[in-house]
Amino acid sequence: MNEYGKVIGEGAVRFERLLPGPIERVWAYLTESEKRGKWLAKGGMELRVGGKVQLDFLHKNLTPHSEPIPERFKSMENGSGFAGTVTQCEPPRLLAYTWGGDTSEVKFELTPQGERVLLVLTHTHLRDRGEMTNVASGWHTHLGILEDNLSERTPRPFWSSFERVEADYKQRLAETNDSPSLQIVRRFVVSPETVFDTLTKPDDMRIWWNEGETIFDIDLRVGGRWTIINRRGGEEYTATGEYLEVERPRRLKYTFAMPQFSPNSDTIAVEIEPEGDGCVVTFVQSGEDIANELTATPPGAVSGSEAGWQQGFDLMAAAWANDYEVERGNG
Repeated sequence: MNEYGKVIGEGAVRFERLLPGPIERVWAYLTESEKRGKWLAKGGMELRVGGKVQLDFLHKNLTPHSEPIPERFKSMENGSGFAGTVTQCEPPRLLAYTWGGDTSEVKFELTPQGERVLLVLTHTHLRDRGEMTNVASGWHTHLGILEDNLSERTPRPFWSSFERVEADYKQRLAETNDSPSLQIVRRFVVSPETVFDTLTKPDDMRIWWNEGETIFDIDLRVGGRWTIINRRGGEEYTATGEYLEVERPRRLKYTFAMPQFSPNSDTIAVEIEPEGDGCVVTFVQSGEDIANELTATPPGAVSGSEAGWQQGFDLMAAAWANDYEVERGNG
């Protein structure tokens, strides 16, 4: 398992670590102040949605190694902290809370795997490449110290470990963020709720999945999976993914994969903003597959993915009987 975090979309990074179990022990290191203080930060935590979270960082207490703090982090030498709010809590498998003054959110998902536990950490709503680099480097280092504690070995030094992986993440994120993405902007004379439901509710989705026979399996929640199977012309096509953000009616983000064509998954983010008697929809697809496709598409031509998504939006427009395009293009 690769220890490095993976960019899963605009402003979002994900880590996976296979840790010594049992799950209740790992959960305690996420939620109990003293145990959490051994790898991340001490502070109280109310384990309920809406509960308060306090994180008080003192990096020199995470490891017995003595090393100078980098000059740019001198202000944190005697500690720093902030408060957050619990947004999801399902002990001992799921915990999420806002981070850094409610500007972003971190989610922890735990799944038993034999005697070990798979931890999936996802940090979303990061503002720019600089913040993503800092956050990714920090989580990489903190998770390494968590693994050291759970494995009952001496925790690695924090700052030298952080600076080593920070250089790696600067390069990794630069390569990822420089990749092209597909952006489509459309205006519809219907409410944001109507558009959101047409993207997420099977009965409404049929207006743009109207060719052949289509089977929908939708678990509309953060972390929920979705699968769409379409049968037409003697062929079967499957699209699948996981919901990363679900904020009806304004925002939807999910992974998107078609396993019969590629082992990779892209990320799709949809923003829906009210405007006059309708709304403006901004659709962005990013990831390795769409980047490769756009790179291979001749200048001035329309990629296959863009043509497919535009056809879906056209079918919605036809169903709603009134639509005009605001903008279309590659971002």
